[in-house]
Amino acid sequence: MPQTSVPIFMPNGVIGDFYDNTPRKVDSYTINTPNPLSNLFGRAFTFTGNPSDDGTQTVQAGGLNDFAGIMVSPKEHPLLGVSGNPLANTLILPNGVQAAFCTMGRIYATVLNVNSEGDWVVFDNTTGALSAITKNTTPPLGTTYAKAFISKYEPSAGNLCVIEINKYQS
Repeated sequence: MPQTSVPIFMPNGVIGDFYDNTPRKVDSYTINTPNPLSNLFGRAFTFTGNPSDDGTQTVQAGGLNDFAGIMVSPKEHPLLGVSGNPLANTLILPNGVQAAFCTMGRIYATVLNVNSEGDWVVFDNTTGALSAITKNTTPPLGTTYAKAFISKYEPSAGNLCVIEINKYQS
């Protein structure tokens, strides 16, 4: 059936999109993750080591090195599909692609275990998947503090919420 109307406002809530126009800091890095299926928008990434000779820096989903940011701006990338279906919807990027990583700003993300606004955000060291813990508690084994907290959360939205990232907060 052909489209018969055009919505005036775009719906909110695309994972990896910015929530508002507050100040933000985003850097571009090349992805190189051991398991490329973890290269999802809205996940946390860490640096893989020192910059290469040409000045580029690579990052991986999860990891134990310095925090590189959360992958953002999914609408800036072409639809790459999945194996066997090049037109399939996906928020996964392959290794070797440059992407944007946010270290300051408010973005939409999928976060497990959200209880309330103000919860701290941690990431899984293997996959970069985000989850929430109560403020001022120690991150569980296998996770690292993502320098972020839950800014806006509506229980009816499931695991979708707005997180505020600030790489420089302790």
